[in-house]
Amino acid sequence: MVPVIDLSRRARSLHPQFAEHVAAITSRGQLLLGPETLAFETELAAWAGVEHAVAVSSGGAAIQLALQALGVGPGDEVIVPAFTAVPTAAAVAALGAIPVPVDVERDTANLDPLLVAAATTARTRAVIVVHLYGLPATLPATDLPIVEDAAQAHGAVSDHGRSAAVAYSFYPTKNLGGIGDGGAVVTSRSDLADRIRRLRVHGMTEQYVHEEVSQNFRMSELEAAWLRIGLPLLGGWNRRRRDIAERYRAAAPDLVWQRSSPLHVHHLAVLRSADRDEVRGRLALHGVATAVHYPLAITQQPAYRHLRRAECPEAESWSATCLSVPCFPELTDDEVERVADALATIDATTDGDAQYDASEAAALVPLATDDVDIVQGYKLGRGDSMVRKVIGRAYHHVVKHLFSLPGRDTDCDFRLFRRRLVTDRPLTSTSGVICVEMMRSFHDQGARFVEAPVHHFPRPSGKSQFFRLPAIARSARQLLALWWRIVVRRRAAT
Repeated sequence: MVPVIDLSRRARSLHPQFAEHVAAITSRGQLLLGPETLAFETELAAWAGVEHAVAVSSGGAAIQLALQALGVGPGDEVIVPAFTAVPTAAAVAALGAIPVPVDVERDTANLDPLLVAAATTARTRAVIVVHLYGLPATLPATDLPIVEDAAQAHGAVSDHGRSAAVAYSFYPTKNLGGIGDGGAVVTSRSDLADRIRRLRVHGMTEQYVHEEVSQNFRMSELEAAWLRIGLPLLGGWNRRRRDIAERYRAAAPDLVWQRSSPLHVHHLAVLRSADRDEVRGRLALHGVATAVHYPLAITQQPAYRHLRRAECPEAESWSATCLSVPCFPELTDDEVERVADALATIDATTDGDAQYDASEAAALVPLATDDVDIVQGYKLGRGDSMVRKVIGRAYHHVVKHLFSLPGRDTDCDFRLFRRRLVTDRPLTSTSGVICVEMMRSFHDQGARFVEAPVHHFPRPSGKSQFFRLPAIARSARQLLALWWRIVVRRRAAT
């Protein structure tokens, strides 16, 4: 199985150098805020092109301390993207402030900058912009201080001086991942850097003299040493990520990918699919692991959903459709090709009424070979009442003759079909009638079929809408209109 991430590969490659640093650190006996941390801060600031980098204990701590240094406190509001990892919002809440979720852009998953003004109130003190998955976001036009959450975007931020501060995470899976948790605040403002340095050590200004209330947010010397080894290699790692992501996009150009950019560092390679579980199952059959980042938007999280002030449809759509595929520098070329080949097979979608065992439906996927356009799943024992069976048979018989379709096209409850069959010919019907338009369209395109049985489970009592008179009347009207449009008119035209 090609893994989504394998941290052992990088650990093995860096171990010889790290062992030398560990020996030096342990011989000195200074394990916190020593020469390794100071050197890393100096090197990180030079890499970012600004004066200050302050190493802290985590990416969440970096956001929290940057906000606190800006004066954010209890009762204040901070605008955050509605689709992001929870630590973004948690850093705001840790200060007693209120995270205000704002919707994201459809093609980037980043904060929609045009919505910031409408979400701003008299209590708003800052805006957090997340560069999600490594794609640099557009900063909003606002007079409010901006904190950039670049936890997934090491190397994607072109100008570290354009905002109040940039917060980085060095969680082990990040583009610049550490040996444990770690983070940093990068800023061109001396006042912020000085205050963050104070806040990371309990608000202490001199030994045992504390001018502010704060906690411990120090980075260890071991973490700093590991990151010093990785920082010079980051550019090469990012180039490898870009190459991998571009290979996937070239292999599967019809899939919906997050928008690309020359600055994208592809912390994650993310596609979108309404059939996410099915796509995951199909990739797994090809030996490719996947993950979901993230299954819930901030507005859907139990701890934060009460904060919703406006609908966030794009954020919640991303949470329902996003899917991450393997993309890390240590992937071998063979593994990259294996993923690319698997992605190239994902050009199908499904139609059905969700009355099938998921594993059984997934078993139909291997039947969708290169010489097959549609896999038809036929019911095996329905368990419906005699009335339903009679109505269903009558319906299929009428449709078969009205639209000149083979019986198999109308008496099927589950289909796996090539996405191009509907993207080339968009469907216009609704309800159950869309199946008829779909199958007539497939028939006209000369689609190639294969048949397979599936077990059909009876629908719980009261759940079916089709067998109620209003639904039958509506479907009958739609069916006649469709018949007039695609059969009668077509015959008249010829």
